[in-house]
Amino acid sequence: RGAVRFLLMVPTSISIVISYFIVSSFNDTKEIKDPTSRKIAWALIILLISLVAISSFSLYQKSNLNFSPYFSVNPYQQQWQKAMFWVRENTPEDAVFAHWWDYGYWVQTIGKRATILDGGNAISYWNYLMSRHVLTSPDEKKTLEFLYAHNATHLLIDSSDVKKYVVISLIGSDENLDRRSSFSPFIRENSLSGETKESLVQYYIYEKGVIFLTQDILYEQNETRVFLPKDKAAIGGVLIERDSSGRIYKNPKGIFIYKDKQYYIPLRYAFEDDELIDFDSGIESGVFTMHNLITQGEGFANEEKGVLLYLDERAINSRLAKLYLFNEESPYFKLVHTEDNVGIAEMKAQFPDFDSEFLYIGERIGPIKIWEISYPEDIKLKPEYIETQYPEELQRST
Repeated sequence: RGAVRFLLMVPTSISIVISYFIVSSFNDTKEIKDPTSRKIAWALIILLISLVAISSFSLYQKSNLNFSPYFSVNPYQQQWQKAMFWVRENTPEDAVFAHWWDYGYWVQTIGKRATILDGGNAISYWNYLMSRHVLTSPDEKKTLEFLYAHNATHLLIDSSDVKKYVVISLIGSDENLDRRSSFSPFIRENSLSGETKESLVQYYIYEKGVIFLTQDILYEQNETRVFLPKDKAAIGGVLIERDSSGRIYKNPKGIFIYKDKQYYIPLRYAFEDDELIDFDSGIESGVFTMHNLITQGEGFANEEKGVLLYLDERAINSRLAKLYLFNEESPYFKLVHTEDNVGIAEMKAQFPDFDSEFLYIGERIGPIKIWEISYPEDIKLKPEYIETQYPEELQRST
């Protein structure tokens, strides 16, 4: 990225050098006394200018074709082109989009719509507010208040927000890191899985070892209180039990590690097959299962529910999880468009039985989702949401 930014400086420098060379050539040619030599010099100058003009025009035509206003130079080229085509054709020209700042220029240039945030980060405090009160917020009222203050008409979330959630949550945290969390992938380890008389037991392992907890866990187990402190205890795996139909029928169990001891602690939630299952017991955490596309010989194989995301209490109650992952219905957020990832669209085309929105291919991929926003009648403008400077207490913490 640094190299790309450096190269952006090169055209200006080269333009100055070429301009100086042409002007200098004109001046030098005027001082030539011999008529024949002067004619040859003028011919060379005209040839040079012509070549520069032709090459510049050719490069412009090529660049205009490849990098038109409707072409996105990013890993989601076709997906974003299609999503932004929908935006141009189906939203009012005065629509205002809310999303993480990474996509601001794409929505502005390809979708032709205004945004609250963009890559210029002219008002970085709004990045904090977007993270805290929209993507990581457990409070829908505050989400709506922030969006209302910025006249937002639509909310957009991309699958890369799931991958970047740890960074987004840090940006949206207060001085005590009260939002810090992640959507961490755990891969099913088939060699550890097996069947019992009652169920199929599956183990999912975090591929990088363990994830340290971002908040304390206090749980009573076998009449004993288990305390797992944040940043010292960790989770390394998840155990899932399925009945004969393949349905999760018991609480998923997180495999937590602290001081060389393992603790199997039940998690309250599991999201699978478009359903959020609440077991009404266990710690306020859960799992989100997805398909895993793995290499097999010279081709690929789809492992159904081969990956799960572990969501702790902060993550599972976030607006991103509720709207984007769980498709939670809200009177104020109406899902108006879903644009599948190109890889998932191809899977659906090749395998009619494949109907998942999400897939793991070494990383988490999923759709672009767009919601139309409406507001309660009694909502009021909160001036603090349009401030442009960090409050003093946040300035100290950052």
